[in-house]
Amino acid sequence: MSVTKSRQQNVDTSTSLFVVELLKLMKSRYDYRELSKITGLPISTLTRYVTNKTLPRGAKTRDLLNRLIEDLDIPSMVRERIRMNNGFVDITPVVTDGSLLKLITLHAVHGFAGSKITGVISLDEAGIPIATCIGLMMDRKIFYISDKLVWDADEALQLTYYVKETAEYKSVWLPRSAINKKENLLAVVGVLKQPALIRELNARIIEAGGTISGLFSVVALENALAELSLVSAGRRISLLTV
Repeated sequence: MSVTKSRQQNVDTSTSLFVVELLKLMKSRYDYRELSKITGLPISTLTRYVTNKTLPRGAKTRDLLNRLIEDLDIPSMVRERIRMNNGFVDITPVVTDGSLLKLITLHAVHGFAGSKITGVISLDEAGIPIATCIGLMMDRKIFYISDKLVWDADEALQLTYYVKETAEYKSVWLPRSAINKKENLLAVVGVLKQPALIRELNARIIEAGGTISGLFSVVALENALAELSLVSAGRRISLLTV
């Protein structure tokens, strides 16, 4: 079997598994008759997928995945659950909802399919559950940034950045092993509001010969996205912009 054909089969299997996961989640909202109307698939076929008796195959599988993701309207589900107060965004109800967390993970993995990613790094506490789920699903290394020194000093790297909104310098730490020329990281953040941190992290990664292959956020502040427009950080996906 050729390498190209083998890779194509892996991609198809991954897509098929995503479709089954989404169908199972949708089955909790719709009965088989309604699900059949949404997907265009016979009830007998849906039953075999949902009960793990077979996997969807063929060229239309990816189209079906896109249709399911679009039908679920994950951004609206996120908007319904977030709490906002004077510019503060709390996504705790989002990242503690197992079903929604699974949907977000599937959306992120699907969105970055084909990207060269060797590891996933969370940039805030709210992003840790998401980064962990993405890393597990993609079978990649998982890192996180902390505002406390939780590693041995010789194993940690300190990043200091300036927050113009509060006119102060802040420091965070991350494992030194996350930044090297072999790592192509997917940066994950629950609420994207500190572009200065991402700029500093990106500069240190580039300096070490690595790359940020992508940036995924559940909620992004519009002004933060604008400030990051000139930063090269791979593909960017945000479920919701406020």
